[in-house]
Amino acid sequence: MQYTVNFEQATAVFDLAADSVLTLSKDGETSAIELPAGMGYDHEIRYFLECIAKGGKPAVIDPESAVTSVRIVEAEVESIRTGRPVRL
Repeated sequence: MQYTVNFEQATAVFDLAADSVLTLSKDGETSAIELPAGMGYDHEIRYFLECIAKGGKPAVIDPESAVTSVRIVEAEVESIRTGRPVRL
């Protein structure tokens, strides 16, 4: 898996096949960003199981945060489709 994110003043590249999985380029310099071992899904599943074992409600990403994320993605799609900013 790989993707590139272009920010206003920097570029992040995530590439599972690269020696440095995540790099950040800014002002002509590229630096590796250290990530914890394991895949994202591994951490999500472990956290979810810990919540179940402790009988607690997930606090890292709750359902309301998921709804907000979907709204943001829908706004991005609309912005791309129309070529205009979309306010939330």
